[in-house]
Amino acid sequence: MKKQFYKTIHICLIFTLLISGLNNKIAAQGVATISGIDQQTIKGWGCCPVWIGNIDVSTQPLSQKATFQLGATIIRLSQLPEVGDANGNIIPDEADKLCRAIKIATDQGYPYILSSWSPPAGMKTIAVSGSVSNNTPVSLLTSKEQTLCDFDVKLLDYISKTNGLPLPLNYSLQNEPTCSTPWAGCIYDAAQYKRVVKLLRATLDAAGYSGLMLLGSEDGGYNNGQGWNWSVGLLGGTGFPSLNDGDFNKAISAFASHSYDWTPNTTLANYNAWVNGCDKWGKDRWQTEYCYIEDTNSPHAVGTVRRFISDLAFLKNNYWFTWTVNDGYGNDTGDVLCFGNGVSTLVKKPSFYVLKKLFSSIPVGSTVRRMTSTDKDLITSNAGKMDMVAFASDTNMVAVLVNPTTGAKTTAINGLIGSKAQVFQMATTKNNTDISLISTNDIKNGSIETIHIPVNSVTIIVTTGIKTSAVDLKRKMNRPTIYPTVCDTHITIQTIENKTDEYELSLTNLLGRRILSRNIHFINSYSLDVSDIKNGMYFLTLQQSNSEPYCQKILVAK
Repeated sequence: MKKQFYKTIHICLIFTLLISGLNNKIAAQGVATISGIDQQTIKGWGCCPVWIGNIDVSTQPLSQKATFQLGATIIRLSQLPEVGDANGNIIPDEADKLCRAIKIATDQGYPYILSSWSPPAGMKTIAVSGSVSNNTPVSLLTSKEQTLCDFDVKLLDYISKTNGLPLPLNYSLQNEPTCSTPWAGCIYDAAQYKRVVKLLRATLDAAGYSGLMLLGSEDGGYNNGQGWNWSVGLLGGTGFPSLNDGDFNKAISAFASHSYDWTPNTTLANYNAWVNGCDKWGKDRWQTEYCYIEDTNSPHAVGTVRRFISDLAFLKNNYWFTWTVNDGYGNDTGDVLCFGNGVSTLVKKPSFYVLKKLFSSIPVGSTVRRMTSTDKDLITSNAGKMDMVAFASDTNMVAVLVNPTTGAKTTAINGLIGSKAQVFQMATTKNNTDISLISTNDIKNGSIETIHIPVNSVTIIVTTGIKTSAVDLKRKMNRPTIYPTVCDTHITIQTIENKTDEYELSLTNLLGRRILSRNIHFINSYSLDVSDIKNGMYFLTLQQSNSEPYCQKILVAK
């Protein structure tokens, strides 16, 4: 009897421990919730194909192929100091490298942006390519400020008139204007930066390039120290007071910065100074360069995506660019998504595959939605690196979750839209392999009950089966079709109903200036002649009375 009694007690203890463990497991599961509030709209994803200092991108076929496989919608190219001389003359052999890169991008239908890495060496206080020489900062000579602006016009003429290539969507006076570097750079203080940007805007306008946007200030980050991370300071500091100068405000068409975060230098107050200034002036935000090089606390893909999340959820960028697909020299560094010589060898890193999945799954036009989590190890509040964000569109929802911790996790996901969800994961212990589809889940009442998140991993959830209301369906069916979206002489507007349609049509450039406006009447189709329109990106808007306008982005590329 006593033996049976102890046996019963033993079984009860084991059962109690099992129940306790089960309860702990349930309590340990997090709950991630997607907000129903839309933030900013995503307008483009971008990258630089190769770092083209002394590298001709046209000689890198595998780097080109990887660039176009990445899913970016815009290409970023570098204007190097070797393209001109001290007197502002074009050096054709060097300028042709840039033109070949432009042709490769635009032949594939990609618009591009152009950042100057440095004025020609002879225009600077020391005639070197870099922004530092023997520990001495190198700047633009004040006597060469107008020469530089005239040279930039000559280069645009060389691109568009001599070579017949499209113009960039936008231009940056100086990549990272306070970065001390021996290879290619130029140091600007706030006063000279403001003066030259205004001068460049006036020079471009006088030369017929009023539609070309200028980005500002495109420094390395946000810590407000005048040494690579001074994007706020170059606009006058907190609140961007330099923009109270109407000419400077007009000259800066959109805000741009890079997102290098040399922890612990960048504080939450530094980030907020950038966000608040951008909010105050209401211009689009371009994050035009980031690669995970500032620390090695997490694997490359995890560090990259944490910054990606922060840039979109917290800093509210409309455009987000990774740095370079390949450096052209074969080096496996934090700078690159791939490594190899770009001709016969190229290895794609986990960060390449993760960004490819993000760029290809999140359509331009999606809106950003913040996420919260009950798991306190995962950062969803404002920070330089964050672990969750979501994107909503007419066709899908994408949720991105990172686990940078040393422990595996499970979480429920609430706030999803759609009926099914594919779950993709990159466990970054796997070197140079593609992101994997690990499950397809039913979404019930906007939720998935359990997602397992491995240590040091990126999880991307892509939903399908979004239901469209009858009103939305009718509106979409009645939308006209506009094609081609990359055109040279004509754009066709087509409707499905065999009746006379009347629209108010307008074509505006990226600055919001109306290029043409007319009322059109047609049955089934209408051909819009754009042969006299300058190369560039435009928005074609159609509106009928008592209806919402319909807008389509158009690239004119002759």
